[in-house]
Amino acid sequence: MKKIQENFIFIILSVFLLSACGGDDDSLGDGDADGDNDPLAVCLETCGELEDSLMSLYESGICGQDGSIYTNECQMECYGDEAALSMMYCRRPELSHSCKHYDTAIFQSDSCTLQLCEDVGDSDVGPTENSTLCEIPAPECFDDCEACSDDTSEWLCATDEALYCNACVMTCLEAEAADDGESCVEPVAQATACDDEGAIAGRDSGCNRCECKSGLWHCSDHACP
Repeated sequence: MKKIQENFIFIILSVFLLSACGGDDDSLGDGDADGDNDPLAVCLETCGELEDSLMSLYESGICGQDGSIYTNECQMECYGDEAALSMMYCRRPELSHSCKHYDTAIFQSDSCTLQLCEDVGDSDVGPTENSTLCEIPAPECFDDCEACSDDTSEWLCATDEALYCNACVMTCLEAEAADDGESCVEPVAQATACDDEGAIAGRDSGCNRCECKSGLWHCSDHACP
């Protein structure tokens, strides 16, 4: 009888110990499920503080081949992407223009509006600060100028090699008439490609100044007077 009691006590203790061990294993499993050892999160932690300013992402970020704009190479590599040749690649109209990764940015389909990706996959989130990257504000003195002529042969060539539709517009934009009327470059269209960073040109409207930035012409959207 004593032997049976000892065996019974041994069995009870064994069950208790096994249950306790099993509980420890379950708690470890729950820790993994909560993402404590998520490889992506661990990788992103090594990348330093990620940029949340649209203008900073635009000016110093990296355009990835999936169309996302990353803070740095570390973040881009964590998401398994590679760098594109230039920021112009991320502005291509044929891209999907939907957020793929948190803490990155994308251009919307107008190739000018930059969107911060706070909700992955949501392409309908409205743009936030500094979204009008293709615009250069036009001065108020445009309002005092006469209407532009549609005849481009009447447009005036300035020393900055841009064509302006009349003398008032040229003066308003602080340009001076060129001695050589043949020295001007052809007017350009907004968001078209350029390769001379920082160059100035007249817009195809004749009354807007354009600047070459990151491979595209950025022009004011002011209508011709």
